[in-house]
Amino acid sequence: MSLAKFSLTCALLGFVAAAPNMAAQPAVEFKDLAAHPVETPAINNMVSQGIMKPVGATEFAPDAAETLGEFVVSVHSMFNLGQPAKATEFGDVTAKSAIYAAVQAVTPYMGRQMLCFGCLLGKNLLPEQSISHAQVAMIMAQVLVAQKKLALPTAAETEAALANVADAGLIPPPARPYMAAALTGGIVTLQSGNKIALGMTHTRAEVAVIFDGAQKKFSLPQINQPR
Repeated sequence: MSLAKFSLTCALLGFVAAAPNMAAQPAVEFKDLAAHPVETPAINNMVSQGIMKPVGATEFAPDAAETLGEFVVSVHSMFNLGQPAKATEFGDVTAKSAIYAAVQAVTPYMGRQMLCFGCLLGKNLLPEQSISHAQVAMIMAQVLVAQKKLALPTAAETEAALANVADAGLIPPPARPYMAAALTGGIVTLQSGNKIALGMTHTRAEVAVIFDGAQKKFSLPQINQPR
């Protein structure tokens, strides 16, 4: 891998959910969604299930960057992930952390070593860092593949899916099948210039749309929360 590719992939990785309950939360009317009419239904759906959390009583902060920690908690809840046989210890997410269980459950699906070989040597997860397109694609694709909701493409299918992606050359080889799966599965939406824009960060509104779309497309069960 070239130094440029290695630097980019490492930059991408500067990286509790409750069990389902019986009743859904009542809808909240957010005051900061006027500029997001398209994303509003997805946002409301994710909040009503408790998969994503508002930032205030009537604020969702749709344009704020989604953090890795927020994303991990949502994935843990949405997919009802169990705990791995062996914990991965991070210096900045200890057992006392509110997101510890979510981090442990999602870590096996982060693909940190696939996106950046050598990044596993890092001792911190950096959950407050904004999550990148590459991280979202990898985590979602790996979970969906593991749950047999999405098929991992062959080598030929992978290259065909990425053939017209302008920045596909920056995807490390081990990550390519998962990026291709995320693309063909609708998790990834190509940006201007036909790019995945691997290092670009996602807003909270964008993540809500991704979660909502995945839940519907892959027939994921609704998550019910207490009133």
